[in-house]
This record gives sequence, C-alpha cells and structure tokens, in this order.
Amino acid sequence: MRIICLFTLVFFYTQIVFGQSYEPVSAPKVTVVDTFHSTYIVEDPYRWLENPLKAETKNWLEAQEELADKYLKKIHNYNFMGINKYAAAKSSLPKKEGDFYITHAYIDDIGQAALLYKRSRNQNWDILINPTYIDRKNKVKIERWAVSPDSKYVAFQYSRNGSDWAEIGVVNTRTGAMLNDNLKGLRFSGIQWLDDGFYYSTNEKSNKAGVPFNQKLYYHKLNTSQGTDKLIYTNKRHKLATHIVSVSSNYQYTIINEGIENKGITNVYYIDHESNISTIRPLIVNLNFPISVIDAHEGKFIIKTFKDDCNSMIAKIDPANPFKWETIAQPYAEAVLTRTIPFSDRLVAVYKTPFYPIISIYSYDGDVLHSLPLPEGTSVGGFISNYNDNEVYYYWQSYTIPRIVYKLNINTFENKLDYTTEVNFDFEKIEYLTVECTTADGAKLPITMVYEKGLKRNKKNPLILSTYGGYGSMPSPSFNPGIVHFVKNGGVYAYVGVRGDGSRGANWRRAGKRLKKQQAIDDLISAAEYMVAEKYTKPKKIGITGGSHGGMVVAAAGIQRPDLFGVVVPVAGVFDMLRFETSAVGVYNIGEFGSITDSTDFVNLYSYSPYHNIQEDIDYPTMLVVTGDNDERVPPYNTYKFVARLQNRKAQKNPIIMLHQEEAGHYGATTLKGQIDELAYQYGFLLNELTKKKD
Repeated sequence: MRIICLFTLVFFYTQIVFGQSYEPVSAPKVTVVDTFHSTYIVEDPYRWLENPLKAETKNWLEAQEELADKYLKKIHNYNFMGINKYAAAKSSLPKKEGDFYITHAYIDDIGQAALLYKRSRNQNWDILINPTYIDRKNKVKIERWAVSPDSKYVAFQYSRNGSDWAEIGVVNTRTGAMLNDNLKGLRFSGIQWLDDGFYYSTNEKSNKAGVPFNQKLYYHKLNTSQGTDKLIYTNKRHKLATHIVSVSSNYQYTIINEGIENKGITNVYYIDHESNISTIRPLIVNLNFPISVIDAHEGKFIIKTFKDDCNSMIAKIDPANPFKWETIAQPYAEAVLTRTIPFSDRLVAVYKTPFYPIISIYSYDGDVLHSLPLPEGTSVGGFISNYNDNEVYYYWQSYTIPRIVYKLNINTFENKLDYTTEVNFDFEKIEYLTVECTTADGAKLPITMVYEKGLKRNKKNPLILSTYGGYGSMPSPSFNPGIVHFVKNGGVYAYVGVRGDGSRGANWRRAGKRLKKQQAIDDLISAAEYMVAEKYTKPKKIGITGGSHGGMVVAAAGIQRPDLFGVVVPVAGVFDMLRFETSAVGVYNIGEFGSITDSTDFVNLYSYSPYHNIQEDIDYPTMLVVTGDNDERVPPYNTYKFVARLQNRKAQKNPIIMLHQEEAGHYGATTLKGQIDELAYQYGFLLNELTKKKD
C-alpha cells in the first residue's frame, strides 16, 4: 500500500504564457448606506451579494465561474501536470499512541486522507478509518483522534466538505468495528480520554449568521447515546467563552483552560480525581494574559505562559499556592516557545527563531539537558509518544523538502535518521537565503527566500512574497509543490514575517494588532521595496499571496500600492472590515481587529479595509481572489463584494478573476486532487501572469 502526503511535482515551464480574453462580469450597484457614530456615512453598493440564495447572486456566481473557467483552464491544465507529478511523494510518520503507531495520510484509490495504524514499527500500515465509508456523498476530513487508555478504542473527529462543524465516531481497534457512538454539534473540540469514556465540547448556533456560542464540556461514556452525556462545565455569564480540556498523563487531573477573548481573560480550573472533592476547582482566574496547563508532575501543574510580555516560558504551579510560580524554562529574546511535550522525567520543548526551530530537553527542575538546532527555513513537528517512552519520533520539513523523520532518544540524546521521503526532483539544487529587511522605523523583518542555484539579480525574476501577519501565528514552512514548481521555472519565493505574527515574539505580535494592523500591511510593502532595491526583480514582476488573515494583508497592500505589485492572490481573506464583526465568528476576532462599535477602532478598520478603499480611477494589479463556498470563518461574500467592486470600474483593465471552490471550507479542498487543483490554479496563475509582464 502506497502512502501519499500532499507533496508536489515540477517540470520545465519553457516560458509558455497563455493569453486569455477577459471581460468582467457586470454587477448592478444597489446603494445601501450605513452611518457610523453619527458622523461617518459609508456606501455599500454590493451588499446584495451577501445573500447567496438570491437569484441575482446565483446568476452572478455562475457568470464568475464561466469567466474563471475560460481564463484559468489552460493555465490550470498545464501547471497541474507539473505539480501532480511530485504530489505522489511517499512518506511515513509514526505517531506512537498507546499500543499503536497511527498516521493520517492519502493512500492509493482513496482520494481523501485515511487513518492508518500498526502495532510494530516494522509492520505495514492497515486502514483503521476509511473516510469514504463514513459518507460516500460528501467529502470527509478526519481532523484529530485519541486512543483510549487500554488502546482498545480510537475516538476520531471528522467534518464534511470543509465545515468547521464536526462529529465524533469511535472504532474498536481489535475488531475494526465502528461503535454506534456518534456525537454531533462540535466546533474546535478536543478529545480527552478518562476511564471508559472521553471529554468533548459542543457549541450552539445563534441567529442566521450561525454565530457559535455557549460552549459546553461533556463527558461521554462508551456505548451510550449523546443525550445521556454528563455536562461538566459551561460559562453561563460569558456565552462567548471557549475552553480547552486536557487530562494529566497520570489521569489524576482534568484541566480546563478557558479563554474569554472579547474580555482578554484567562481562567484555569481543575478536577482532582484522587480527592474526596470531585467538583471543579479554580486554579487561577481572571488573568489578563494567556496561560495553558500542559500537564501535572509530582502534584504540580506544568504551565506555558506569556506572562510579563515575554516570549513564553514554562513554569510549575502548586495548586495549594497558585500565585507562587517556579520557573522551569526562562523566556528567550530571539526564540519563541511553540510547543511543550511532557514525559515522565523530562520535557521536550520546541522553540522557533525567526529563521529556524530548536528542540530543547529540560528536566522538571529547569536544567537544560540537550539542545538541537535544525536547518534554516524549516519547521518541526511530530513528537507524539507515550508518557513513559524514551524514544520520540519527530520530523522537519521545508518549502521544498518533504518530511524527514528522525528518532530521538530523550535520555541518551541520540538523534537517528528514520525515514527520508522520496521526491522526483533534485532538491539540492534549490537554495535558501535568510535576510532581514530594515523598515523605515528600524524594525528587522525576517525573510526566507527560496530559489534555484545560480539565480541572477537581473531585475527580471518573477517573485512571490507570502505572509500571514496576525494572531501571533508563527511561520511554519511546509512542503509545497506549488513553490517547487514556481522556483524550478525561474521564480523566487519569499516568506515575510511581518509584524502581527509571532516571528519575534509577544511584542512583535502586538506591533501589528488591532489599532496597529496597518503596520503588517506596511511591512509587506517594505519587503517588496527591498526586493526591488536588491535587484531581485521589479514591481510588475512581484506577486503577493496569503491566506485568511494573510489574504486581507495582501489585498490591502495591493489596493494601497498598486504601483508596486504585478499580481495579487488573496485566499479566504476578509475584505469588508466593517461587516466582519457581524459574521459567524467575527465577534471572536474583536481582540485582533477591534470593533466597529468603538469609534477609534472603526476609523482604523475603515482606513485599511480593502473593499472600502478601492478607488474609481486606478487600474489595480491582476488578481486571482479565492474563496470556498463552505467557508464558515470568513464568509465568501467578502470575496464576492471585493471582486464585484474591482471589476465594475472603467479604469480596471488588468484582469480580476474569482476562483469559487465548491465543497471547500476555510482551508480549501479536503481531497488530494482538490488540493493539487488549488496549487495549480494559484501558483500557475502567479507564474503565468508574472512571466508575461514585461514593463
């Protein structure tokens, strides 16, 4: 059985450029006027596109799909051939859970990722969960799973067609039979086993926007119906509160980490199952900074926190004296703690510098036992092993190198290569360069560049700048066939760590958050100017792309500096910043963006909102604007309205194309072919459009 992870292919582009006819889709303006704070009058001429059930909207979408098919078909077909070749790279990542090694991967004849397992490292993989057996009509994505303490059962969470709403099923590992247990109404829930059942969380939907609220923590006992599950916790005062539940490795404690994002509050509660008091107790409440309990060790809770604006630290808390913390790992100025994995007598900590990750091993007394830096331009993952194991499997990968698996002994620190993924190109001919771009205010933007050896700085190279820039998210390079295809055909790919992400820690994040959101956009602009000044390329040869928050950043940059970019490809982006708060999950993002109900926040949101800052007399760069019809985090109407406003202006001569993906959620397609299709559309479009630009 061949196991396939989402990898890539590449072949010589030969400078073939497809010329397409382009006629924008007409969209009538129906004026809607809003007044904010008794002063600001804002027109919204395409609000009618917010209703996907209207006949006018359906007709407009059909016309957009016809335009996209006409413009993109040749580009897609040509580039799909190149990218699909390398998507068949074989990979194997063992994750030890209970008595089994479990992995999540595509296999032959199943277009959706299946759950595989085996008892021994040397055995062949067997299929535990085939998603097509769950639902043959819809696209099923298995998102997470957890093995019972006795390894007899695996509870797994899955969604359909890219939805954020999920279900849980349970399979018997000894017989392969599915239990009748089926839990619904989940959104961002975990699965945590305790005894003969597990914890999970549900949400309710309110109003037609489907805002998730009133999260409830339940305990489900095997072979019972969901209706009999025991309610463990819910916050009756704050309906928007969310929580993450965990069970300590010794099964003594159930820990509830609660966040009230719109209030900036963190609470931690716990249940001591060895105590005569079985009720929920507060560990520490009303904190104004994030904290998460990782595990418990010798009666003390092991926590990760961002206390005092640091770049995260590890500490111990005695529940008898919760305000006296013992430090295990101090914060580092230039490295951010991204993950902590507890073992019986030591901790494995993963740090991320602006350019490379570091694996460190600590004792519970705070001694650094071992440290292992990894190559520049890589990310690291894995580390799923049993609490008492001495060996842990992990991998590192980069934009052009698939997962390379290592076995690390956390006692002897022996680090042994376990598995090298096969690829169909010479990855050693691709170079990485890490640089820092100094902005006008003196900030150092970390940039990781990828290109083929021998690249010349001749101002002619097609160049992609990619970014995310929000929520403190850390850049995490992963193998991407589209990037390989692009650089193999003479392009340069560069990821920019703009302010607002987690590249340089807590202060870096705050420097691009809420009222400072424009800074993230300015940083991307600075990176583009740097590439021109360093003679890698020229403005018309620069493409910018990003997804979700990054989609907003690149769209805003393209609107604010149309002279600096040749192509803009925003994916699942928020473009109407004045309406996002009213969407399904918009209220949960107030801490990141601000609220239109606050006059200062409103002025700031309005100042950079891509949809509202489109000018009538500017020919904006060529764009491919991507959305999924089942995106429940960023409503597709953001894309509809943005595209309609861009297309329906006399000054717009450069093509504006919308790619509307069916049966796709916020993260795009869920099948292997669907994901390769996305890469072919997006990177093929960038390569084609940047290659043909001469000025």
